[in-house]
Amino acid sequence: MKTSEFLVKLKKLDASVPFDAELVIGDDWMPQRVTGLYHEPPHTFIKVESPEVYDEEDFITREEQKATRAGVMMALHEAKKIAENSTCDASIQRARTIIAWLEPILK
Repeated sequence: MKTSEFLVKLKKLDASVPFDAELVIGDDWMPQRVTGLYHEPPHTFIKVESPEVYDEEDFITREEQKATRAGVMMALHEAKKIAENSTCDASIQRARTIIAWLEPILK
């Protein structure tokens, strides 16, 4: 991409953002801040901070994700059964509260 194209895109973004936004690159879950800008013909370089090193133990595995999702689904199923079959108003209310908490997690 040419510098002129890049600046046009930045100006369009700047016009649409109502505050002075921090310029970063990368994914939305692990952005890296821009720390410098320099030109060495014929290239212009954007310098970014070094990525943070994450330990594998910091990440949840797919198996753990599946197990967690399965646990949420089972709890939601159980709460729905209680809400449908219970004769106790307090139990029904608690079950509906649990349903309200858990349903958004599965979407």
